[in-house]
Amino acid sequence: MFKREAVKLPATKLDDSRTTKHPLVWALEEALDLGVTLADVARSMNVTPQTLWIWKERAKKNRNFLLPAEQIKSLSEATGVAPHYFRPDLWPNPQWRF
Repeated sequence: MFKREAVKLPATKLDDSRTTKHPLVWALEEALDLGVTLADVARSMNVTPQTLWIWKERAKKNRNFLLPAEQIKSLSEATGVAPHYFRPDLWPNPQWRF
């Protein structure tokens, strides 16, 4: 049986100062720097802003928080971050993108 707690997220290679952050937190902070709000990202993913906020808060508390598998494609498309960084158990190749 699959053990969620056994999956460890890879460190983001995008910026050394942010390697301890969850990729979701990093991606949403980068989007905010570009003027894209959390609500805009949530709309592009077809989830409510509250859902995305809950995921972000859980990711802040737990570096290895795993997002729902069915949302990885839309999150990857919305943020431009490879799905490997969000769910390495499902997308083992870091070069693969949607």
